Amino acid sequence: MGIEVRRAQLADLDAVVDVHMQAFRGFLLTKLGRGVVRRYYDTVLHYANGVILVAADGAKVVGFASGFAKPDHFARALRRRAVGILPHVLVGIIRHPEVAWTVMQNAAAVLRARPVGYQPDPRDFELSSVGVLPETQGKGVGRALVQAIVSEARRHGVPGVYLYTDAEDNERAKRLYTAAGFVLQAGYTATGGRQRYYYRLSFENAPSSL
Repeated sequence: MGIEVRRAQLADLDAVVDVHMQAFRGFLLTKLGRGVVRRYYDTVLHYANGVILVAADGAKVVGFASGFAKPDHFARALRRRAVGILPHVLVGIIRHPEVAWTVMQNAAAVLRARPVGYQPDPRDFELSSVGVLPETQGKGVGRALVQAIVSEARRHGVPGVYLYTDAEDNERAKRLYTAAGFVLQAGYTATGGRQRYYYRLSFENAPSSL
């Protein structure tokens, strides 16, 4: 399998959404539906400091990674699109009413400049998503995407990269991030009661080949 990792174009957006919907089944954003997922990644794609990379096997996108520098500025960009996103959120809540309270908590957090259980260094680059099609997992695609987006983050001149990931039933992802040089910094309880981990990769200690 010859995998090419490249920057996503607008034409790749639907494929990124397809991968997200399969890679993150049962997650809040996925339950809210394709409309919300698409607008989220469209915001990343059009944000000046945003990066979406895709892993392509020929013409097929089999994975992606997304992230951004200046995460506080990204949160503002997302808030500016709230009016366009809200109708899709409401449709998602109608389909999955069990997520309503968590959505309200998350919305309040975004309006308050997005505080979470653990506050990162605002100068860092946030690695927001790494998704790989289930049938392609375990073949090195996730590793290639993480390495590539860390390289992209370096170009922004940031001191490090951070990410949040589930603490439970998530061993493959945790091994992936640890192997890439990320270090567990803290655990916290996210909205909806999910246990989450906060990892960080410091560029002061990481080899430049990452």
